[in-house]
Amino acid sequence: MVITAFSQGLANLSGQLDRADAYARCEDRSLQELLDSRLAPDMEPLSKQIALACHQAQDCLARMLSAPAPCVPLVDTPDMVRDAIDTALADLWDCDRRVFDAVSRRQLEVKFPYGPIILLTGLQYVRDWAVPQFYHHLVTAYAILRHQGVPLGNADRIAHMNRYRRTPL
Repeated sequence: MVITAFSQGLANLSGQLDRADAYARCEDRSLQELLDSRLAPDMEPLSKQIALACHQAQDCLARMLSAPAPCVPLVDTPDMVRDAIDTALADLWDCDRRVFDAVSRRQLEVKFPYGPIILLTGLQYVRDWAVPQFYHHLVTAYAILRHQGVPLGNADRIAHMNRYRRTPL
């Protein structure tokens, strides 16, 4: 489930960036200006929120697969942001999803820079850390775009649901 959720969230974010780019062009602004914007002075800008959403998905994969933790992608430009999302999506779809079942009970160690070490099972890690962190950055990115005037709505936030849409009889 987590692979699908991360993939849908990143694909929706990609669509939101398309809308943001079109909006910026109409408003004689640049996508770069939007990527540099933030909700508050002490918060990370949109570009970093996107990088961290991608990183959370890839870091979860790495931990569950006992692979080295990836670095947070560098995303200084619109092209770099797009590349980060595309790379994260490719990583998600290329992984062996059966591995997640096997590690749900295995003990994981999460080390924070300059902070504590947290021990949890794979399931606890996904449920209590990876998914909430991913959605925090995803929602913050959406909020920054809305705050900058990009005309986004629920249809953009849950675009993955369009495949279930049916015309009433």
